[in-house]
Amino acid sequence: MGLSYKSSKASTVAAQHDNDELVTVKDSLTSIRSASPEILLRVNQKFARSFEERKRKEELSTLEKRGLNVYDDDESESETEDEDGEKLTRELDVDISKTLKLIRKKDPVIYNSSITFFRQSEASQVSDEDAYAGGKKKKKEKNVAPLYYKDMVRQQAIAGDVSGSDEDDTKPVQTYAEEQAAIKKTFLASLKENEQGVDATNELDGGLFAMRKKSEGEQKQENEEYGEFTSKYGSNLKKGEIDPDSFLEHYLSSEGWKDKTAVVPHYDEIVKEDEEDADALEKAEEFEHTYNFRFEEQGSSVIQTHARHIDDTMRREDDSRKRKRAERKERKALERQKKEEELRRLKNLKQVEIEQKLKKVARLMGEEEGTAGLKAEDLEGDFDPDEYDKRMQAVFNEQYYDEDDDMEKPTWDEDEDKELFAGLPVDPEEEEDERGLS
Repeated sequence: MGLSYKSSKASTVAAQHDNDELVTVKDSLTSIRSASPEILLRVNQKFARSFEERKRKEELSTLEKRGLNVYDDDESESETEDEDGEKLTRELDVDISKTLKLIRKKDPVIYNSSITFFRQSEASQVSDEDAYAGGKKKKKEKNVAPLYYKDMVRQQAIAGDVSGSDEDDTKPVQTYAEEQAAIKKTFLASLKENEQGVDATNELDGGLFAMRKKSEGEQKQENEEYGEFTSKYGSNLKKGEIDPDSFLEHYLSSEGWKDKTAVVPHYDEIVKEDEEDADALEKAEEFEHTYNFRFEEQGSSVIQTHARHIDDTMRREDDSRKRKRAERKERKALERQKKEEELRRLKNLKQVEIEQKLKKVARLMGEEEGTAGLKAEDLEGDFDPDEYDKRMQAVFNEQYYDEDDDMEKPTWDEDEDKELFAGLPVDPEEEEDERGLS
C-alpha cells in the first residue's frame, strides 16, 4: 500500500512537472504562432511515458538508499517473554493469594471499587510509561511525511545554503573546559535515561545500578510472614487428602518451575575454575609437546661426558702402552749402565797400557822402578815443541847426568825397537839414510 501511494505521488509530481513544462511550451507555441502560424509543436507521448517511468525509478532508488522500507509501512515490534516468571514477584504472589481467598470466602470487600488488590511495582510502572511513550513516539514517527531530495534542495535554497554538499559541517575546536563540560553533560543525560527506564537485567553488564539482593534475614522474615498468611487462610483437609488448589498455591508460591540448583557462582569459584582451566591447558600443551617429540632421543641436545678415571669399575685397566714405556725406559737405563761400565773398563785398560808404556820408557832411561817422572799427558795429546823441550829438560836434568852409571852398554833388539817405536812418526830423510847405509 505504501509503495502504491508513494509511486502515485511520485507520478503526480512528475506529471505536474511535465504539465508545467507543457504550459511553458504552449505559451511559447502561442507566441510562435502569432509570429509565424506555419510552425506546429506536438508532445511525444512515448517520451513522456518513459520520462515518468524513469522519474518513478529514481524516487524509489532514493528512498532505498536512505534506508526506508517502501514495502512495509508498519514497523514490527519485538517483545521478550518472561519464561521464568521473573515479574511474578513475592508481593504479586501474596496479592493474588489474598484476592483468591477473598473471592472464595465471598468477602464484601471485593465489591468495593475503591480498593486496589494489586500493588504495582516501580519497575512495572516505569516499563509501562516507557511503552506508552514509545508507542506515542512511534505513532508520531509514522505520521511524519518522507523527505524527498527536491524538498531538501528547496529547503537548503530557502535557508541560504547553496553549497550543494550534504556533508556534515566541521565541528568547531573545543577548549579543554568545554570538552569536559560536554562529557559531563552526556554522562548525566545517559544516567537519567538509565534511571527512567533502562532494564538492568537486559544489559550485558547489569547496567549502571543493579538490584540489591535480599539478605538471609530479610528473606527468612518474608518467608515467615508468607507462612503465617497461608496457615491463616489454609483449608482443613483430612489426613491423606490432597487439595488441588492448595497444591497449585504451593507450586506457585514456591516457584516450582524454576531451577533451584542454578546458583550464581562466587568470585573464588570463578577464579578456581580459571585455575583449573589453566592447569588443564598446561597438561594439554605438555602432552602435545611429548607427542610431537616422541621420536627424539633423550638428552640429544646435551654432550655426554665421562670421567677419565673410574674408581669402582671392574674392567681391567688397559696399560699396555704404559708398560711398554716403562720397559723401554728400563731398557735404555740398562744399556746406558752397560755402556758406562764398558767405557770405565776401557778407560782402566787404557790407563794400564799407558802406565806400561811409561815404565818401559823409564827402563830404557835406566830406571828399574817407577816412571822416571813421566806422565800420561806426555804420551797423549798434541805435540808442542816448546812444551816438549821443557819436559825433556825437566826429566833429563843435571841430577840425571850426575848419577853413576854402572850399567853396561845395552844391546838393542830391532824387534823390540820396532814394537816400541812402531807408533812414532818416522822422518823420511832418516829413513832414506838408513837405506843408503844398509
